[in-house]
Amino acid sequence: MNAKPAESSPKSQLYGDIIERIEYVRKLRGLNKSKFSAAIGMKPQTYNNFIGAQGSKPNVELIYGVVSVYEVNPYWLLQGEGAIFSSEAATQSQGMFGEAMMVHEGGRGEPRLTPEAYRELRRKLEEVDPLVQELEERLREVEISQRPMLKSLVGLLSRYMQADPNAATKEIKTFLERLRKKFDVE
Repeated sequence: MNAKPAESSPKSQLYGDIIERIEYVRKLRGLNKSKFSAAIGMKPQTYNNFIGAQGSKPNVELIYGVVSVYEVNPYWLLQGEGAIFSSEAATQSQGMFGEAMMVHEGGRGEPRLTPEAYRELRRKLEEVDPLVQELEERLREVEISQRPMLKSLVGLLSRYMQADPNAATKEIKTFLERLRKKFDVE
């Protein structure tokens, strides 16, 4: 009788960990399951059999596809140790721009990135770009939300300066000094 291994068995946990790492790569690349599986030459339903409730063992087709198409470090995929991507593994052993990641044109001139290093930097930039855009948007929102308050403050200070310029100047200088001390502004 063929019994399905218990969910907590070491082998089923190992397979589950591999599938979790594959799903992590898919999400990191920002792909839906259909596009991800199509790129490795697998039908979406077959891919779903691996990641879904059925929990099939990862096969060679799946592992090879993820490693070759998405340049995943096979040791990381199987063991969960080391760099996620193959180019990162090379980078870690040679430094960010070590000789393994650089080529020289004709033995002279400035070194340039290898195609692998270029792809890796491009991937990292693609990860950072949405974060920068979100930060810029939030800063615009803060700026817009604070504009009415600043206008009111400027109006109030203008009226105060007209009413009692000496007292206003003294209070503004005291206020600015407290701000400088609080925020360490020179």
